[in-house]
Amino acid sequence: MSWKIDYLPEHQVVRVTTSGRMTLELLKQMASDGLAEAAKHGASRFLVDHRAMTPDLETMDIYDLPRINLELGLQRAHRVAIVMSASTEKKADFKFYEDRAYNVGLAHRLFTDPVTALAWLAGEDSASR
Repeated sequence: MSWKIDYLPEHQVVRVTTSGRMTLELLKQMASDGLAEAAKHGASRFLVDHRAMTPDLETMDIYDLPRINLELGLQRAHRVAIVMSASTEKKADFKFYEDRAYNVGLAHRLFTDPVTALAWLAGEDSASR
């Protein structure tokens, strides 16, 4: 898996764009890199574009991801919009992660459109889930 991280100053959002197959170890490194970029800008919102990425994770890895993210430095006050491909075969994995994150109090939400995801990050969508 590869990723690109940039900061969108007009939205005060860290954008992470990924591609390829994602393993747990690569995911941890990507999350650490994204959190470091957020710290540089004082950002607390993330747009994670996984439309070109395929998760290669076991069910228990997905189950543990919210805890792992917290251990890496993610805060419950952070908002994370995850954009997945509408045609992904791994939709159930993405949904399982979203549900697990919600259950531990993380504001992580799935989208298939980055514009809608940015609107949610900006608070323009009043529905939190």
